[in-house]
Amino acid sequence: MKYQKLRAQDFIESLAPLSQRPERAHHWPKSQTATDTPLSHQLIGSAHENALILQAMPSRYRGGISVFAMGLLALSLFGFLKELPLGLAGYSLVVEQSGYGFLFVMLCVINFFSFLLSAACVIAALRFLRLDLFSPKEIPLVFNRATRKVYRFSPDMPSFAIYGGGWSGVWLTLRQIPPYVLSTFTPFSMLLVEYDWDCLEAEYREETVLSNNVMRTVRHLDLLVREAPGSDTLIGSFPLAPSLMVGEPMARAVWEHVRRFMDHNGPALSPGDQPAPPPPATPGKRPMRCLMGRGGCLLPHWQSGSHPLPIGRSC
Repeated sequence: MKYQKLRAQDFIESLAPLSQRPERAHHWPKSQTATDTPLSHQLIGSAHENALILQAMPSRYRGGISVFAMGLLALSLFGFLKELPLGLAGYSLVVEQSGYGFLFVMLCVINFFSFLLSAACVIAALRFLRLDLFSPKEIPLVFNRATRKVYRFSPDMPSFAIYGGGWSGVWLTLRQIPPYVLSTFTPFSMLLVEYDWDCLEAEYREETVLSNNVMRTVRHLDLLVREAPGSDTLIGSFPLAPSLMVGEPMARAVWEHVRRFMDHNGPALSPGDQPAPPPPATPGKRPMRCLMGRGGCLLPHWQSGSHPLPIGRSC
Protein backbone atom coordinates (compact mmCIF):
# COMPACT_ATOMS: atom_id res chain seq x y z
CA MET A 1 0.00 0.00 0.00
CA LYS A 2 1.50 3.32 -1.10
CA TYR A 3 0.75 6.72 0.33
CA GLN A 4 1.29 10.28 -0.84
CA LYS A 5 2.13 13.00 1.66
CA LEU A 6 0.44 16.37 1.16
CA ARG A 7 0.19 19.59 3.11
CA ALA A 8 -3.08 21.33 3.94
CA GLN A 9 -2.41 23.91 1.20
CA ASP A 10 -2.48 21.06 -1.37
CA PHE A 11 -5.89 19.87 -0.18
CA ILE A 12 -7.90 23.11 -0.31
CA GLU A 13 -11.70 23.08 -0.02
CA SER A 14 -14.11 25.94 -0.70
CA LEU A 15 -15.48 27.09 2.66
CA ALA A 16 -17.04 30.28 3.98
CA PRO A 17 -14.73 32.47 6.10
CA LEU A 18 -14.63 31.75 9.81
CA SER A 19 -16.56 34.94 10.59
CA GLN A 20 -19.43 33.76 8.34
CA ARG A 21 -19.92 30.28 9.79
CA PRO A 22 -23.50 29.24 10.77
CA GLU A 23 -24.98 30.95 13.83
CA ARG A 24 -25.57 27.58 15.55
CA ALA A 25 -21.86 26.72 15.30
CA HIS A 26 -19.77 26.92 18.48
CA HIS A 27 -16.03 27.61 18.24
CA TRP A 28 -13.68 26.72 21.07
CA PRO A 29 -10.33 28.57 21.01
CA LYS A 30 -7.26 26.70 22.19
CA SER A 31 -6.65 29.37 24.82
CA GLN A 32 -9.91 28.55 26.64
CA THR A 33 -11.01 25.47 28.55
CA ALA A 34 -13.97 23.75 26.90
CA THR A 35 -14.84 21.63 29.96
CA ASP A 36 -13.33 20.58 33.28
CA THR A 37 -13.78 16.86 32.53
CA PRO A 38 -11.69 15.88 29.47
CA LEU A 39 -12.40 12.39 28.16
CA SER A 40 -11.58 10.54 24.96
CA HIS A 41 -14.81 8.48 24.93
CA GLN A 42 -12.91 5.45 23.64
CA LEU A 43 -11.57 7.19 20.55
CA ILE A 44 -7.87 6.70 21.36
CA GLY A 45 -6.53 3.81 19.29
CA SER A 46 -2.98 4.00 20.69
CA ALA A 47 -0.61 6.52 22.25
CA HIS A 48 3.11 7.20 22.17
CA GLU A 49 5.40 9.57 24.01
CA ASN A 50 4.52 12.55 21.85
CA ALA A 51 1.73 11.26 19.62
CA LEU A 52 -1.96 10.57 20.12
CA ILE A 53 -3.62 8.29 17.56
CA LEU A 54 -7.39 8.62 17.28
CA GLN A 55 -9.52 5.98 15.66
CA ALA A 56 -11.06 7.90 12.77
CA MET A 57 -14.54 7.59 11.27
CA PRO A 58 -13.83 4.83 8.66
CA SER A 59 -12.60 2.49 11.41
CA ARG A 60 -15.54 3.24 13.72
CA TYR A 61 -18.15 2.63 11.00
CA ARG A 62 -16.48 -0.44 9.51
CA GLY A 63 -19.11 -3.05 8.61
CA GLY A 64 -22.01 -0.61 8.56
CA ILE A 65 -20.90 0.65 5.15
CA SER A 66 -21.07 -2.91 3.81
CA VAL A 67 -24.62 -3.27 5.09
CA PHE A 68 -25.57 -0.12 3.19
CA ALA A 69 -23.84 -1.51 0.08
CA MET A 70 -25.82 -4.74 0.29
CA GLY A 71 -28.99 -2.65 0.41
CA LEU A 72 -27.92 -0.92 -2.81
CA LEU A 73 -27.32 -4.30 -4.47
CA ALA A 74 -30.80 -5.44 -3.44
CA LEU A 75 -32.25 -2.23 -4.89
CA SER A 76 -30.43 -2.78 -8.18
CA LEU A 77 -31.67 -6.39 -8.35
CA PHE A 78 -35.22 -5.16 -7.83
CA GLY A 79 -34.70 -2.67 -10.66
CA PHE A 80 -33.44 -5.33 -13.08
CA LEU A 81 -36.30 -7.65 -12.23
CA LYS A 82 -38.75 -4.81 -12.78
CA GLU A 83 -37.31 -3.89 -16.18
CA LEU A 84 -37.68 -7.38 -17.66
CA PRO A 85 -41.51 -7.66 -17.63
CA LEU A 86 -41.82 -4.07 -18.87
CA GLY A 87 -39.56 -4.85 -21.82
CA LEU A 88 -41.44 -8.04 -22.65
CA ALA A 89 -44.76 -6.23 -22.44
CA GLY A 90 -43.56 -3.53 -24.83
CA TYR A 91 -42.27 -6.13 -27.29
CA SER A 92 -45.58 -8.02 -27.25
CA LEU A 93 -47.52 -4.81 -27.94
CA VAL A 94 -45.47 -4.14 -31.07
CA VAL A 95 -45.50 -7.72 -32.36
CA GLU A 96 -49.11 -8.66 -31.63
CA GLN A 97 -50.93 -5.36 -32.00
CA SER A 98 -50.64 -2.14 -33.93
CA GLY A 99 -51.09 1.45 -32.82
CA TYR A 100 -48.98 1.15 -29.69
CA GLY A 101 -45.75 2.63 -31.05
CA PHE A 102 -45.80 5.65 -28.71
CA LEU A 103 -46.40 3.43 -25.69
CA PHE A 104 -43.52 1.20 -26.76
CA VAL A 105 -41.19 4.20 -27.01
CA MET A 106 -42.24 5.35 -23.53
CA LEU A 107 -41.56 1.87 -22.13
CA CYS A 108 -38.12 1.91 -23.76
CA VAL A 109 -37.33 5.29 -22.17
CA ILE A 110 -38.49 4.08 -18.75
CA ASN A 111 -36.44 0.90 -19.09
CA PHE A 112 -33.36 2.87 -20.14
CA PHE A 113 -33.41 5.20 -17.13
CA SER A 114 -34.30 2.34 -14.81
CA PHE A 115 -31.30 0.42 -16.16
CA LEU A 116 -29.02 3.42 -15.59
CA LEU A 117 -30.25 3.75 -12.01
CA SER A 118 -29.72 0.04 -11.36
CA ALA A 119 -26.22 0.15 -12.87
CA ALA A 120 -25.36 3.20 -10.73
CA CYS A 121 -26.51 1.31 -7.62
CA VAL A 122 -24.27 -1.63 -8.54
CA ILE A 123 -21.21 0.59 -9.05
CA ALA A 124 -21.88 2.50 -5.83
CA ALA A 125 -22.35 -0.74 -3.89
CA LEU A 126 -19.09 -2.21 -5.23
CA ARG A 127 -17.29 1.02 -4.40
CA PHE A 128 -18.59 1.03 -0.82
CA LEU A 129 -17.66 -2.66 -0.42
CA ARG A 130 -14.20 -1.93 -1.78
CA LEU A 131 -13.63 0.91 0.68
CA ASP A 132 -15.06 -1.00 3.63
CA LEU A 133 -13.56 -4.45 3.10
CA PHE A 134 -10.39 -3.88 1.13
CA SER A 135 -9.05 -0.57 2.39
CA PRO A 136 -6.59 -0.36 5.32
CA LYS A 137 -8.05 -1.57 8.58
CA GLU A 138 -6.58 1.36 10.48
CA ILE A 139 -7.10 4.87 9.06
CA PRO A 140 -6.05 6.99 12.05
CA LEU A 141 -5.93 10.66 12.92
CA VAL A 142 -2.50 11.43 14.44
CA PHE A 143 -1.71 14.35 16.77
CA ASN A 144 2.04 14.92 17.23
CA ARG A 145 2.82 17.43 19.96
CA ALA A 146 6.59 17.25 19.39
CA THR A 147 6.25 18.71 15.88
CA ARG A 148 2.84 20.37 16.52
CA LYS A 149 1.44 18.65 13.46
CA VAL A 150 -1.78 16.75 12.80
CA TYR A 151 -1.94 14.01 10.19
CA ARG A 152 -5.05 12.67 8.47
CA PHE A 153 -5.20 9.60 6.21
CA SER A 154 -7.78 9.18 3.45
CA PRO A 155 -8.13 6.94 0.36
CA ASP A 156 -6.97 8.55 -2.89
CA MET A 157 -9.99 7.67 -5.04
CA PRO A 158 -11.75 9.92 -7.58
CA SER A 159 -14.88 11.66 -6.34
CA PHE A 160 -17.95 12.46 -8.41
CA ALA A 161 -19.46 15.91 -8.76
CA ILE A 162 -22.39 17.25 -10.79
CA TYR A 163 -21.61 20.47 -12.67
CA GLY A 164 -24.05 23.13 -13.79
CA GLY A 165 -23.72 25.64 -16.58
CA GLY A 166 -25.56 24.03 -19.47
CA TRP A 167 -24.03 21.56 -21.90
CA SER A 168 -20.47 22.27 -20.74
CA GLY A 169 -21.47 21.22 -17.23
CA VAL A 170 -23.12 18.08 -18.59
CA TRP A 171 -19.93 17.24 -20.51
CA LEU A 172 -17.75 17.79 -17.42
CA THR A 173 -20.08 15.55 -15.42
CA LEU A 174 -20.07 12.76 -18.02
CA ARG A 175 -16.27 12.86 -18.32
CA GLN A 176 -15.99 11.76 -14.69
CA ILE A 177 -17.90 8.52 -15.18
CA PRO A 178 -15.16 6.30 -16.78
CA PRO A 179 -12.39 7.08 -14.22
CA TYR A 180 -14.92 6.91 -11.38
CA VAL A 181 -16.09 3.43 -12.44
CA LEU A 182 -12.58 2.12 -13.20
CA SER A 183 -11.24 3.32 -9.84
CA THR A 184 -13.51 0.77 -8.16
CA PHE A 185 -11.44 -2.07 -9.63
CA THR A 186 -7.91 -0.64 -9.52
CA PRO A 187 -5.43 -0.34 -6.63
CA PHE A 188 -5.38 3.01 -4.84
CA SER A 189 -2.94 4.80 -2.59
CA MET A 190 -3.54 6.64 0.65
CA LEU A 191 -3.24 10.38 1.10
CA LEU A 192 -1.40 11.57 4.22
CA VAL A 193 -2.41 15.20 4.75
CA GLU A 194 -0.32 17.25 7.18
CA TYR A 195 -1.83 20.17 9.12
CA ASP A 196 -0.27 22.73 11.44
CA TRP A 197 -1.83 22.47 14.89
CA ASP A 198 -1.74 26.26 15.27
CA CYS A 199 -3.99 26.59 12.18
CA LEU A 200 -6.74 24.32 13.53
CA GLU A 201 -9.84 25.34 15.47
CA ALA A 202 -12.62 23.16 16.86
CA GLU A 203 -16.18 23.73 15.71
CA TYR A 204 -19.31 22.07 17.07
CA ARG A 205 -22.51 22.61 15.13
CA GLU A 206 -25.99 21.17 14.88
CA GLU A 207 -28.17 21.05 11.79
CA THR A 208 -31.72 19.84 11.29
CA VAL A 209 -32.30 17.55 8.32
CA LEU A 210 -35.30 15.72 6.89
CA SER A 211 -34.79 11.95 6.80
CA ASN A 212 -37.60 9.57 5.84
CA ASN A 213 -40.19 12.29 6.51
CA VAL A 214 -38.77 12.75 10.01
CA MET A 215 -36.89 15.82 11.19
CA ARG A 216 -33.73 14.95 13.09
CA THR A 217 -30.71 16.80 14.39
CA VAL A 218 -27.24 15.93 13.11
CA ARG A 219 -24.29 16.98 15.25
CA HIS A 220 -20.75 17.55 14.01
CA LEU A 221 -17.41 18.01 15.74
CA ASP A 222 -14.96 19.25 13.10
CA LEU A 223 -11.52 20.77 13.01
CA LEU A 224 -11.46 23.85 10.77
CA VAL A 225 -8.22 24.59 8.91
CA ARG A 226 -7.15 28.24 8.74
CA GLU A 227 -4.93 29.50 5.94
CA ALA A 228 -2.53 30.79 8.59
CA PRO A 229 -2.68 31.18 12.39
CA GLY A 230 -5.25 33.88 13.18
CA SER A 231 -6.51 34.09 9.58
CA ASP A 232 -10.24 34.34 8.85
CA THR A 233 -9.83 32.32 5.62
CA LEU A 234 -10.62 28.61 5.85
CA ILE A 235 -9.02 26.13 3.45
CA GLY A 236 -10.51 22.90 4.77
CA SER A 237 -12.12 20.90 7.55
CA PHE A 238 -12.28 17.29 8.75
CA PRO A 239 -14.20 15.45 11.50
CA LEU A 240 -12.62 14.92 14.89
CA ALA A 241 -15.26 12.39 15.99
CA PRO A 242 -17.99 10.38 14.19
CA SER A 243 -21.22 12.36 13.91
CA LEU A 244 -23.36 9.45 15.14
CA MET A 245 -21.50 9.53 18.47
CA VAL A 246 -21.35 13.28 19.00
CA GLY A 247 -23.34 15.39 21.45
CA GLU A 248 -22.22 18.71 22.90
CA PRO A 249 -20.97 17.32 26.26
CA MET A 250 -19.01 14.60 24.45
CA ALA A 251 -17.68 17.07 21.88
CA ARG A 252 -16.39 19.37 24.62
CA ALA A 253 -14.77 16.46 26.47
CA VAL A 254 -13.02 15.03 23.40
CA TRP A 255 -11.76 18.42 22.21
CA GLU A 256 -10.51 19.32 25.70
CA HIS A 257 -8.69 15.97 25.91
CA VAL A 258 -6.88 16.63 22.61
CA ARG A 259 -6.20 20.29 23.49
CA ARG A 260 -4.58 19.43 26.81
CA PHE A 261 -2.49 16.68 25.20
CA MET A 262 -1.15 19.02 22.51
CA ASP A 263 -0.76 22.28 24.47
CA HIS A 264 -0.39 21.30 28.12
CA ASN A 265 1.47 17.98 28.02
CA GLY A 266 -1.70 16.15 29.04
CA PRO A 267 -1.94 12.37 29.40
CA ALA A 268 -2.91 10.10 26.53
CA LEU A 269 -5.77 8.70 28.61
CA SER A 270 -7.55 10.60 31.34
CA PRO A 271 -8.25 8.86 34.69
CA GLY A 272 -11.07 6.38 34.21
CA ASP A 273 -10.82 6.59 30.42
CA GLN A 274 -10.65 3.52 28.18
CA PRO A 275 -8.87 3.01 24.84
CA ALA A 276 -10.82 2.38 21.65
CA PRO A 277 -11.87 -1.20 20.89
CA PRO A 278 -9.93 -2.78 18.02
CA PRO A 279 -11.61 -2.39 14.63
CA PRO A 280 -13.23 -5.46 13.07
CA ALA A 281 -10.84 -7.77 11.29
CA THR A 282 -10.60 -7.40 7.54
CA PRO A 283 -12.02 -10.48 5.74
CA GLY A 284 -9.75 -12.58 3.54
CA LYS A 285 -8.82 -10.60 0.44
CA ARG A 286 -7.18 -13.34 -1.61
CA PRO A 287 -10.28 -14.44 -3.62
CA MET A 288 -11.11 -10.82 -4.57
CA ARG A 289 -7.60 -9.42 -4.93
CA CYS A 290 -7.60 -9.71 -8.74
CA LEU A 291 -10.90 -7.80 -8.85
CA MET A 292 -10.48 -5.21 -6.13
CA GLY A 293 -6.71 -4.66 -6.13
CA ARG A 294 -4.52 -4.77 -3.06
CA GLY A 295 -5.68 -3.49 0.30
CA GLY A 296 -4.98 -4.72 3.80
CA CYS A 297 -3.72 -3.28 7.03
CA LEU A 298 -1.25 -0.40 7.02
CA LEU A 299 0.12 -1.13 10.47
CA PRO A 300 2.52 -3.95 9.43
CA HIS A 301 4.03 -1.58 6.85
CA TRP A 302 4.31 1.19 9.44
CA GLN A 303 5.89 -1.14 11.97
CA SER A 304 8.38 -2.47 9.42
CA GLY A 305 9.51 1.08 8.63
CA SER A 306 8.39 1.28 4.99
CA HIS A 307 5.40 3.44 5.94
CA PRO A 308 6.28 4.97 9.32
CA LEU A 309 3.56 6.55 11.41
CA PRO A 310 4.25 10.29 11.89
CA ILE A 311 4.86 10.01 15.64
CA GLY A 312 8.48 11.11 16.02
CA ARG A 313 10.20 14.47 16.35
CA SER A 314 11.49 14.54 12.76
CA CYS A 315 8.20 13.99 10.87
